[in-house]
Amino acid sequence: MNREKMGRIFGYIVGEIRKIKRGYTSAIIAAGRYCIMSHDATRHTVTCEIDGKTVKGNYWIVGEILVVSTAKGGKSTQLGAMSPETLAGRLLRKLAEEGKA
Repeated sequence: MNREKMGRIFGYIVGEIRKIKRGYTSAIIAAGRYCIMSHDATRHTVTCEIDGKTVKGNYWIVGEILVVSTAKGGKSTQLGAMSPETLAGRLLRKLAEEGKA
């Protein structure tokens, strides 16, 4: 690899580190590879009713992973054939059953 190419790569990584410090992205450096994950996933509200009580949480999708969170905990799973809304409702129900909603 020549110096010019290494300089461009280094400049790019420094720019991304600046974004990380500002809270815009996360980074993983492993096995000589640099991966960046954006934190701009759109969050959606999810609700379910258990024993006459409405339980609320939020869900969002990161790549192929659906994440559901409440003030007391969270769960995640890989997306599949089920719609994200339905899957989020199931995860919220599990959180509620565990006392985490």
